[in-house]
Amino acid sequence: MKTIKSLFVALLVLIFMPVQAQLVTEGFDHVLNLKVGTSHYANGIVEGSETVYGLFSIKDLTTYGMDTVKNNLTNVDIKFHLYGASSVPRIYSMNNLDSKNALYKTTGGVALTTLLSDSTTNLTKFYRIPSPFSFEAATKSEVEALSNLITEQAVKNDANPPAIGEVIAFKAGPTSTAAGAIGIFKIEDIVLTGGANTEKGYYVISVKKVRSISVSLNTQSVPQNMWVVKDKSVYNTQSYSGQINIYDITGKLIIQKDLQVGDCINMSGFKGIFLIKSNVGSQKIIL
Repeated sequence: MKTIKSLFVALLVLIFMPVQAQLVTEGFDHVLNLKVGTSHYANGIVEGSETVYGLFSIKDLTTYGMDTVKNNLTNVDIKFHLYGASSVPRIYSMNNLDSKNALYKTTGGVALTTLLSDSTTNLTKFYRIPSPFSFEAATKSEVEALSNLITEQAVKNDANPPAIGEVIAFKAGPTSTAAGAIGIFKIEDIVLTGGANTEKGYYVISVKKVRSISVSLNTQSVPQNMWVVKDKSVYNTQSYSGQINIYDITGKLIIQKDLQVGDCINMSGFKGIFLIKSNVGSQKIIL
């Protein structure tokens, strides 16, 4: 009788146990359980078997230290913080909101505030996705549908801070090496490592980024500045003639046209990031 009762209890546990959704990766680049440190990890600290760094790159879906990216700051997009005695989570783009950039320094002591300029400061935008929303089950089209909602310059609300399990959408700024890329990340865990220093620690995040046009179209780059934008029209600088295709950031074909030398492409009705593909390669443009 005792054995039957034990089996019955075990069966109930299995029935009511939450089912983990299968991870949807089609159309995404992704990384799981990546550790991203606070500013204390600006040049890397070993945690377990890996070195944790403090600046996250949307393009590469990994983290970097200050010494590595000090001459390539357009390749890092997000900073993760823990604030005050309560270690309140805050997530920032690369601008100097709340004067956090002074905390990130090279081994030589040079801070982000000195190294960054307007042209190298990536203004990543965020959107806190209301629950219930499954990071694992989210599809490419569901993430793309969030695009117009991704407008906040930080994830910061001390009365309702971001928490473990929350899913946040992001969009890379126009100066980023991942300009216009959108995706979502889930806060898997937040680990405090500083003892009495309550602002030191690292986040564990999983990220799904909508796969970029350049990858999905498998095209080679054209000579630099083959296409230039002026007054909402696109001009060719290399006396090109032939067919061109223009795709939006989702990979959708929006314009197909046969050009003659000297022709331009009127794009006055469009705004955003686009890819021009011709028989000599492809180039990204921003309107």
